[in-house]
Amino acid sequence: MSLVIVQQIWACRLSGYAALLLLLGSQSLGAGRRLGWVSPKIHLRWRRRLGIYSALMASLHLFIAWRTFLSGWLVDALRETPWTQIGLVAWCILLLLWLTSYPRLVRLLRVHSWSGLHKLAYPATALALLHALLAPWSEPRIHLGLLILWTGLLGLRMLPWRPILKR
Repeated sequence: MSLVIVQQIWACRLSGYAALLLLLGSQSLGAGRRLGWVSPKIHLRWRRRLGIYSALMASLHLFIAWRTFLSGWLVDALRETPWTQIGLVAWCILLLLWLTSYPRLVRLLRVHSWSGLHKLAYPATALALLHALLAPWSEPRIHLGLLILWTGLLGLRMLPWRPILKR
């Protein structure tokens, strides 16, 4: 394998992992707030930002993949390989969430229940994890660790609400 191809694969993998970690970071703030580890101010400020950054990185990941090793057979890859189909669905969900993260755009689009719409971040995370696991250059140990982390975050979100104690 030539050095250029190896660099392209690494650029694609790193951008994908960055998008996934930013998405997990966004969801971890909700669990941290429930446990009293994260203040409401930090939660409100950073949860939205990390979600937007995740969508940006996922878009960069798609662009790198499209311009490098998927160029020329992107349509065939979408037709024949499940990992590209799953990744594209995850990206579409993140794009929708990204567009509804701006109040002016929400008003312009006349979206009434954007908070319910943003619960789609959880299926998007599951799809992104599955996309990473099924990709040909996947590292199963990394994905298993991320899956355990994400499952733990979901479990923490199901704990009863505990208000933040004033110090």
